[in-house]
Amino acid sequence: MSSAVKSKPATAAQRSAAAVEQALGILGFEDSKRLSAALTIAATDRLLNDPSLKEYIRTLYEELAPKRVAATKPPKSTDVELKPVKSMEGRFRDPSAPVDPYFLLELYGPDQLKLALSRYTAPRLREGVKAVQARHPGTKPEGAGKQALIDYIVTILLPLQL
Repeated sequence: MSSAVKSKPATAAQRSAAAVEQALGILGFEDSKRLSAALTIAATDRLLNDPSLKEYIRTLYEELAPKRVAATKPPKSTDVELKPVKSMEGRFRDPSAPVDPYFLLELYGPDQLKLALSRYTAPRLREGVKAVQARHPGTKPEGAGKQALIDYIVTILLPLQL
């Protein structure tokens, strides 16, 4: 039973080194650096008058371009729809008002709280942190970044749901 092993295609540097090694063998030379320079100079001299060489080099150049792997990006928090778990009729939410984590918890529930908070910038989340600290003096986030602020709010508010 034979097993085929897929190997990565050679890099541009590997292909270049292999070509110089092959040329060393063909020409019977020993100094690869000097031969590499000579090959570059010779090719450049010929480029001026040889359209087929130009085209061949263009083709090789394109082949040696790095292959981009399309990365699958996780959906942004704004791509996922938040679904209220409670009707909040009669309660007006002013988007320019400070962030109210307690309102968000009541509106979206504990399962969507992180997602709801993640839609705010760090400066806006600091407003929410102040609201939480007002009810829970002596507590503070473990950092100043957006994720630390979200983690702090969630850590304080979710045990209240138990």
